Amino acid sequence: MVRWVVCSYDEASKVEGGPFLLHELRQAAVTVGGYSGQRDVERGDCTLLVRRGEGPLVQVKEGMFSCGGTMSLPLVLSALGGDAGEALAIAFTPQEVSEAKSAGMKVLAVASQTDAVTLADSGADIIVDSLLALGRFHDAGSFEAQLLKLEDTEGQSGTVRYGRNLLRPVSSPLFSLERAITLAIEMATNVWKNAYAPYSRFKVGAAVVSAATGRVYSGCNVENGSYGATICAERNAILHAIAVEGVIGIEALVVASKGNPLAPPCAQCLQVISEFARPETQVHLVSVDGKSHKVYQFGQLLPHPFVLE
Repeated sequence: MVRWVVCSYDEASKVEGGPFLLHELRQAAVTVGGYSGQRDVERGDCTLLVRRGEGPLVQVKEGMFSCGGTMSLPLVLSALGGDAGEALAIAFTPQEVSEAKSAGMKVLAVASQTDAVTLADSGADIIVDSLLALGRFHDAGSFEAQLLKLEDTEGQSGTVRYGRNLLRPVSSPLFSLERAITLAIEMATNVWKNAYAPYSRFKVGAAVVSAATGRVYSGCNVENGSYGATICAERNAILHAIAVEGVIGIEALVVASKGNPLAPPCAQCLQVISEFARPETQVHLVSVDGKSHKVYQFGQLLPHPFVLE
């Protein structure tokens, strides 16, 4: 049972749903501790607030402490006298996640400053976009129930990493990857006809299968007289998918060409694909006449993509 909640008061008070959650916790008699980088700040709905001060940790007045050293979630829990095994840390940065996990706390991370993948890699148990995800509750028991529900739906459970993104793959019984790839081949072959390639005379069509929805998005290469402004078919299809869905994961990619051998994605496209694909993502190279078809895993084409940590 979670009896203690600790957080950065500065972040929790400004993030969506933060003030509401702090108020709900106080009403539910859950002990809340926070820390603030401000010297002078009101305690608000916190049971205890550690704030920037001078010297060691000293009590200033009831419910408020002053700390001259580095403030952290474990420090707040220590000041509360709480047990890490009964504590939930609400974290906003990878450092907060790591510190809280090292102290033995369960961590709910908010992806307001940092992307969900980085927070997951840091060890977060639950990841949400907004603290409104916790909803309403009336006591510690119902708060615990909300957390358990989030662990099943909003945390890492059921998610798959596609490049830099955590997504839940489509789970509809109506979805068939095999049928989606067949459609992607058809769409890539058809859009190949519309490619604008007056300089290279080499047309390419592409299509991606969205991991989250199963929808297929196509694109063709569009060349330019400056050459550098040319966009490849693969990137065009990816941009099409993002324009419709936002963050995407690529379950499969089809590249259609008339070349012999079949044309794989160029190095620049491979790097872009790596942002949204798994090493196991299928890459299908097909000829527009339907006579040639080769299948690779993305990891075979780009085993060591550049990753911005």
